[in-house]
Amino acid sequence: MKRIPFFILSLFCASVGAVAAQELDIPLFAAEETPAASQTRTALRPNVGSEARPVDSLKLAPAVQVPVGMSTSSGQVSAPFTQPMQVQGLRPLPKKNEPLVTPLMPISERKIDIVPIETDEKPVAEEQENAEENNTSAPSAPKETTPARTTASSIAPSPVIAPVQQPSMAQLVPTVLSSAPDVSKFNIAGLKLYMEPQEAIDAAQENGFVLANISYAIPAFMTANFENECRAGGLYQTRLIHECVRDRAKQDEVYYVSELTFDKVDSKEKITVLFGSPLTGNKAFKVDYTGFGDNSLGTSYKDIVKKTNRRDIFWKLVFEKYGKPNYDQMILWGDPRKAYMRAFMERNELNARLVLEDKETPLDDLNKAGEWEEKREKTHDFSFVAD
Repeated sequence: MKRIPFFILSLFCASVGAVAAQELDIPLFAAEETPAASQTRTALRPNVGSEARPVDSLKLAPAVQVPVGMSTSSGQVSAPFTQPMQVQGLRPLPKKNEPLVTPLMPISERKIDIVPIETDEKPVAEEQENAEENNTSAPSAPKETTPARTTASSIAPSPVIAPVQQPSMAQLVPTVLSSAPDVSKFNIAGLKLYMEPQEAIDAAQENGFVLANISYAIPAFMTANFENECRAGGLYQTRLIHECVRDRAKQDEVYYVSELTFDKVDSKEKITVLFGSPLTGNKAFKVDYTGFGDNSLGTSYKDIVKKTNRRDIFWKLVFEKYGKPNYDQMILWGDPRKAYMRAFMERNELNARLVLEDKETPLDDLNKAGEWEEKREKTHDFSFVAD
């Protein structure tokens, strides 16, 4: 009897625990999921890919309509493209039976409007009448003249505007060069045109320049002749042939100084003097002066001030020494076809340049060499001329 209440109590507790276990399914491990949670995740997962599930039907979302032309003040919405489109400059489309291309009007039916050109010339009939009136001695009553009819033949042609012809260089040079200075009297650091080599060396050294280089040359046409004579003497090595040519030129006194270069290191100045051959007296025909500027100067305010000062000082000294040029735009003194001097500045560092040149001396030198070549007795190896 004592076991009956205990048995009933235990049976009641077991039934209550079974009911509670059915209602609350609590996973024992974190990795396990409840059936309800797994179904919820499966429903939220997109039905695509390898895990896609077959469905009975598809539901499409309604199309989203975006209102155009909404007015924020009144809240009214106007449907777009309700008004006819008006594009300026476009012709309307042709109708069904209307031809696409309008046929041209025949030439016989066209009308041409001729607008006469108003001129100051009088018609020929009026000029004849005026001449007759002037020739008569007694005055006569004025005649009534009808206005002349303008025809195609009486229309004066429109005037043709001819381009203004600029004067040629041949017309300008005589007037410009009428007051040209004598550049043979000009000097650059004591160096003048038509100086001999030793005179140029003495003048440059007196002004602080140092002789940096001397170049020698032989007049044109003579080098080839001397080389042929040296080869005929049995020389074949290039060095020996050059020595032979130089020795023969010295014997004939045609081995001359062709170029002298002077330097002034402290002020970064350089002078190059070119000389003609002994055929024209071995005189200087070009003096080229260069005053080198500072290439390290840039575009800062300080550097621009330095460049401006250098430019102003150069042109001030040039005009003080040589006067006003007769060619203002080119800044040139003398005749550019013969003897002249030109001044200019070049490049970013403003290198100051002075060029004193006689352009006729090299041509005279070449002509003298040509005359010497014609007078020289020539030898040949052609034996067919023998009788």
